[in-house]
Amino acid sequence: MYKFVLYNSLILKKRRLTNKPKVSIVGSVGVPANYGGFETLAERLAINMASKTEMHIFCSSKAYGNKEKYFHKAKLHYIPLKANGIQSILYDIISVIMALFVSDTIIVLGISGTIIFPLIRLIPGKKVILNPDGMEWKRSKWRKRDRYLLSALYKTGLLFADEIVSDHIVIQRYIKLNHNKNSTLIPYGSDHMTEDNKHAIYEHKIPDKPYYLAICRIEPENSIKLILDTFKELSHINLLFIGNWNNSAFSESIYNKYSKLDNITLLNSVYNNDIINKIRSGAIAYIHGHTCGGTNPSLIDAMRFQAPIIAHNNIFNRHTTNHKSIYFRNKEELSEAINKTKQTYTLNRDKYESENRVYTWSNIADMYYNLIS
Repeated sequence: MYKFVLYNSLILKKRRLTNKPKVSIVGSVGVPANYGGFETLAERLAINMASKTEMHIFCSSKAYGNKEKYFHKAKLHYIPLKANGIQSILYDIISVIMALFVSDTIIVLGISGTIIFPLIRLIPGKKVILNPDGMEWKRSKWRKRDRYLLSALYKTGLLFADEIVSDHIVIQRYIKLNHNKNSTLIPYGSDHMTEDNKHAIYEHKIPDKPYYLAICRIEPENSIKLILDTFKELSHINLLFIGNWNNSAFSESIYNKYSKLDNITLLNSVYNNDIINKIRSGAIAYIHGHTCGGTNPSLIDAMRFQAPIIAHNNIFNRHTTNHKSIYFRNKEELSEAINKTKQTYTLNRDKYESENRVYTWSNIADMYYNLIS
């Protein structure tokens, strides 16, 4: 412990004098982004706020073999723990403690480390901005005791954070109604996903005929079986489904059951933007099966390509797409939507133009910066 305090004291003494706000981002796997929404958020905040802040980003050393010292002028700090699963609690706590030595404002992504928030209140001059993500404890993958813990961490974070960010208006309303807390509505961006690179070399196998596309983490609440069962019956229509198929017993069992079907291609997660852009630009339509959460990044990324969106019918997805998509609740409705878009498919270049203007990273970085100032 003495070495830890001494090490961070040295970091503190070596900081160059600057009038820029000193900001840390904790709670993501790290940057460059190669995992999910929080990582893309951290990456894009670093890129868009580099000239305005002295930024530090905390990363999991388990996820990066080549440990760079900087990313777009942001100083990278590595923690020798996994950023997800049970280790995420200790990972976030250590990240927050280290961040206190190098920054005055800490942007915390997720709720794993919120248990330490009450102690931060005792330190003058420190500010915590919390993006709690969606209602994680409601996901069916968690056991009862895990849901209780996640709910407690969520409540602690909301109670002791200086600023709260909601990525979706439904989350914002929930926090106000159930916890009497105000939060700032800041969605995710998607303009890093453009069609400029749609002709990039793509080395993976994709259907050589028109295909529908689904991209998500392979978890039950994302309508995985519903989507695959629908295409199993629509054997004349192709589906490309990208996800982490080797992540759990559930995902592996699904892969083994459906990967042998001729019209279904199951592809492991792709994090190269050039490749994923090409995939999106070639799809007939995008199928979004998330049944809960906030502004899901994969949905607004798909909106950037202006292809038809077929989304699960819930308040989150309807608000994100401004009620302009096709929606489904069951296999029959999804099948009807697929047949409809296949018959009438045309690229509508301006369908989501007004919505996409909201989801630009420069705007989003400005909104975060306003909370820092």
